Amino acid sequence: TRRFSRSSMLLFVIAACVARGLGSEARWRGGSSGSDGGAARTLLVIGAANADIIVDVDRLPVAGETVCARDGVRVVPGGKGCNQAIAVARLGDGVAARFVAQLGADSHGAMLVNTLLEHGVDVSRCVRQPGGDSGQGYVFLEPGGTVSSIVAAGANGCWPELTAEACAQLVAGASAVLLQREVPERVNEAVAAAACAQRIPVLQDIGGGGRPIS
Repeated sequence: TRRFSRSSMLLFVIAACVARGLGSEARWRGGSSGSDGGAARTLLVIGAANADIIVDVDRLPVAGETVCARDGVRVVPGGKGCNQAIAVARLGDGVAARFVAQLGADSHGAMLVNTLLEHGVDVSRCVRQPGGDSGQGYVFLEPGGTVSSIVAAGANGCWPELTAEACAQLVAGASAVLLQREVPERVNEAVAAAACAQRIPVLQDIGGGGRPIS
């Protein structure tokens, strides 16, 4: 059974609130109608996808020390953007999740894409970078539930330059856009500008990143 930190659970709550509010936003923007007569709703998530490598430990090592894990290492999908997209897709209720991310051309990238597809997330705009490594999160879980982690950005930090036209195409048809801070800030700025130009609501999870908000 996968365990989630408080911050991960908060991400799911944020995604749920956004998704359930999309119907009125889409109608306000004159969105197309779905088969149930309501407005079609798509949440566009721009963000990171990581292979989370989870290690259960009795305690963290001090400087220069080696400790042994209690159990075998587990590799599961993670990253704020990936978690958000899957959470929204699992909600159903007529809300579709479209995820845009940069992934490596490695086994972790394949695992992430397959997991997203299994949950019904649209990954048609995800990019597998030739020769690149997918992002990885090294998660250390202590008995009391305390979680410590180290993130290696990998492909998440290697987004290409986005033109205004490319961003306009990315956000086209979305009822709302959800951003977070595990990708370069220039990506968030460009996507947010394109969404605002099309009167699409933008929300951002400001956790993580370790840098000022621009």
